[in-house]
Amino acid sequence: MSQAEKRYFILLVGIDDYPNPYTPLGGCIQDIDQLEAYLEDWIKEQGFSTEESQSPFQESIPIRHIGPVNILKLANADATYDNIHKAFSKFLSQAKSRKNEQGREVEDVVWFHFSGHGSEEYTAEEFLTLEPNGKDQTLVTYNEDPSSSQTHLADKETAVLLSKLADENGNTPHILVSLDCCHSGSGTRFSDFDIKTRHADVLPYLSRAEASKNRHPFRSLESYSGGFYRRQLDQNSLLEVPLVPHILFSACESVQLAGDTPQGGVFTQGLLKALRSANHTINYPDLYQRTRASVQKIRPKNQNPTFETMGNFNPNRRFLESDHSHEEASIGSRLISYRSEGPQLYNISYEQTSWYINCGAIHGIPLKEKGNSTFELLEDEKKGVSLKLQTIGALKSPVLIPEDLKLDPSKIYKARANFLPLPEELVWIHGEQEGVEALKRNWDQSRNISFIEELPPTMEASLEVEVEKGIFHLKDRKRKASVFQWPLQGEAEARIIIDALGKIVNWYRVINLNHEKSKILAKRWVDFEIQVLGPNGNKLPSLNQSQHLILADDQNFFSKDGNLFAGFVPELIIRNCDQDIFAYLFHMRSNYAIESYEGEIVYRPKEHPGKTEIRFPMWKQSKGWGLSAGEQETHSYFKLIVSTESIDYYQLLQSRLEGDKAMVFKRGPMGVKDDWASITIEVSLKREGD
Repeated sequence: MSQAEKRYFILLVGIDDYPNPYTPLGGCIQDIDQLEAYLEDWIKEQGFSTEESQSPFQESIPIRHIGPVNILKLANADATYDNIHKAFSKFLSQAKSRKNEQGREVEDVVWFHFSGHGSEEYTAEEFLTLEPNGKDQTLVTYNEDPSSSQTHLADKETAVLLSKLADENGNTPHILVSLDCCHSGSGTRFSDFDIKTRHADVLPYLSRAEASKNRHPFRSLESYSGGFYRRQLDQNSLLEVPLVPHILFSACESVQLAGDTPQGGVFTQGLLKALRSANHTINYPDLYQRTRASVQKIRPKNQNPTFETMGNFNPNRRFLESDHSHEEASIGSRLISYRSEGPQLYNISYEQTSWYINCGAIHGIPLKEKGNSTFELLEDEKKGVSLKLQTIGALKSPVLIPEDLKLDPSKIYKARANFLPLPEELVWIHGEQEGVEALKRNWDQSRNISFIEELPPTMEASLEVEVEKGIFHLKDRKRKASVFQWPLQGEAEARIIIDALGKIVNWYRVINLNHEKSKILAKRWVDFEIQVLGPNGNKLPSLNQSQHLILADDQNFFSKDGNLFAGFVPELIIRNCDQDIFAYLFHMRSNYAIESYEGEIVYRPKEHPGKTEIRFPMWKQSKGWGLSAGEQETHSYFKLIVSTESIDYYQLLQSRLEGDKAMVFKRGPMGVKDDWASITIEVSLKREGD
């Protein structure tokens, strides 16, 4: 895909001059001006045309057109609730995911950035099943009459705006959302030198019951997005928040306050520094880690940026690039893209008050190795220094830094493991020599796989690749299943097979990820349950054990064109827990995909005073899963990971392999530290009578 085929639609919103009762800010207009200046440099770096024209968004508000890039800025009094809605419906909605004349996918890019006040408001009564804490996170728009209901743009309204960027088939452009504002009314206001906070401090911290007694107004369901949710409830008898794939960068955690300076927001400054230091080419996980390191150098204890991959957006895409930016191999009419992994290196970065390495049990550190596993720093001036782990987390682990080792908190260091991780998976490769040699030439040891060409009867191989009649046959010997077949045409196809082998190994590792000595489970704080919904709202027995077999027919499942599917509603259950819990749900499908549809769910005790049990829906948009037409049986794992610390869950996500037909439908105070646990429910679906 040539860059010239793709269009970019950028909406930059910044508000400094808030009317009373909101505190004016000093850096939001600086933010959007500097982002616009960065985009001008980026356009030149990409080799785009710099020829410029303008068209009116409305009187005195122009849209800039620079080559394929279109930029709209809404500043101060122009950044109203109505104008933001109009910018989505009339401007951003032009972005499409489409095919060009050659049949190749072209994915336009949308970037929505907001710099201003953020707040929390009491949600509508009807949303309490989706929002157990009873609050909406909001963007505070400009309004001369702040008492008006059209001042706060709720998170549920932003979701509706983003959903309108999808076409009738559910295809969406590449969407990036970045928010430099506060998300919560709780916490202590931060004051230090010239740093203020971007928090609209107008909602006192009261429980919903206390707020009701004090006659605090609650928002009505009709007031959201022009009645969108009222119509939804009236028509479908249920509420769900629309969800489309996108990346979300936020300035801070929901209980923190985002820093504001006259030079710009702390988060936006960190984001710009990360982008410029990467010479304009960087993937989202690296961009996030660099941004976080820059922000925490300025506010080490007060602001931790967050990164969410929503709607199963591929987190490994590059900044503002399509999903086809990696090396591609054309197989018949299908286009498959893959990403070549380099040597297994890990990032070490400073977060709040400690140094962490993005390596944990999922990467093969045996839990019994606590204090023994070491990593060698690869930075030139620090090269050869070994660092030990304090504890072993699921995805990242705190590192012991010697007192005489001076590391820069604003930098991200690379390290290599000095220990042997979990044993490599053995792959038996055999058959036609041309294909076998192609695999050997392109073998990637960092995938934690090794090959053998002759398999003795006394040796077990979990995976197998047979080359026969110019075709790669990939087999999972653990499941006794043929994964897929792939024509041998060159080196690229061999690398696709190796990439697939690595994904299978990672899939099994995530399934087996477990921490038996977790205090979270020992204290019985957490439970996990899946409610299964059939036609007419009938409920099948809840799934709360490790394994379940469900016999599906057109009586207990929805039936459409030979497909059978039911609604799955996973719930996190918190009981008698007195500290924060971070939860992540992964749908691990039999095509080896690892998907997280809605990211991180956080339980905070102070948001639920007096309650001994809270149920959190892990999906706010209902989802169905089931058997495709002609398919007799399929399997999935639903894996819940919970932690006392926020984790970089995107490290676990991966796209599917070919060959699986299973369908996912749209249906309608710290006491334990650095602890984590997992709960896995395996579900098998089988057609009744087979």
